[in-house]
Amino acid sequence: MTATRKTSRSRSIYEIAAYRPEDLDEVAALQELLWHGGSLNEAYFAWKYEDNPYLDARYVLLARVRRELVAMVAAFGASWTVGRTRCLLPCLADTVTRPDHEGGPVFGLLLEELRARLARDRIAWLLDFGDQPASPAMLMRGWRAVGPWGIASHRPPGAAEVGGTLPEGFRTSGEHSQTLIEGTRSLTADLWPSIERLTVEQGRSDRVSHARDVEYLSWRARNPLATYLYVTARRDAAPTAGGPVEGFLVVHRSRIDPDARGRPTPTSIVDVEATSDVVFRDLLEVTLRRLPAADVHVWTRDLAQRRQDLLLELGFNIDLPTGSLTADRHLPTLLICSTGVPPPAGFDELQRPGRWDVRGVCGRSWR
Repeated sequence: MTATRKTSRSRSIYEIAAYRPEDLDEVAALQELLWHGGSLNEAYFAWKYEDNPYLDARYVLLARVRRELVAMVAAFGASWTVGRTRCLLPCLADTVTRPDHEGGPVFGLLLEELRARLARDRIAWLLDFGDQPASPAMLMRGWRAVGPWGIASHRPPGAAEVGGTLPEGFRTSGEHSQTLIEGTRSLTADLWPSIERLTVEQGRSDRVSHARDVEYLSWRARNPLATYLYVTARRDAAPTAGGPVEGFLVVHRSRIDPDARGRPTPTSIVDVEATSDVVFRDLLEVTLRRLPAADVHVWTRDLAQRRQDLLLELGFNIDLPTGSLTADRHLPTLLICSTGVPPPAGFDELQRPGRWDVRGVCGRSWR
């Protein structure tokens, strides 16, 4: 039986309850305010909250007024590692409020209820990599900021205002590394283990990082509101499972372009790893020549300085934090909230920026 809670006093108009399958039509309609996916909204919900390999829809919370759905917050599953230790740290997502209830208490009430349910289930932290306009209010509620950090943007001369579609595929030789650079809209199953191995080799075992394993990578690839381009660098044309992949790059674009306000949707490089700087450069050079988008973005937080320098050489501009909360609102950041539950070993003091490695985690990789 699903628990429903009425709020008290002036906030008693809201009834908060967990999502049920019969709510799907209403959720898809409300989320059109955020997702703009039309007929794809239901498939997106199923992908994110039912097909998620780490968590089901138990932390999707709905607020109603006289049985009408007016707001939603949710947390979806994400698996994080420190060394060989794994931990479920859910991520806040898809917070939406009907316009006639914006500015009221409902968002805060939903967050309070979500935090209480996570604490009841002994989950220590809630993360948010989402949009930043709500950050000041969340910080006032006790959330802590890890960031912001820089973002690199590439806009070639004469670029179109609307990004267009990603290429279907290509194959060429890297000028600097002499590797085979191949782009494809989907990866064959034999390449997933090689990519997973490369992320482990290039990662930081002493930091909290998202598990970029086959389970996660293949789930992300099924996002119905996204299209992806996978670019690999390898020595052999047909490696066996676990073969010599020397680098990979993942490009994300929303299927909704332009967005609901008529603005072009940027292209994001949501993941890139390479065994050497020359392979890193070839992956970027080859990919940038083939992307149709007006703007290409990539997070720089955990890129080595020499690779940030390579971005500058390739025509990127890097927008760095200024230290001003207002001026930096457009930059990516991580907000974290303790539920009051003692964290598992290795996952304490997560409010310290040095504890994190966010490679492979871009806000758009989950959108």
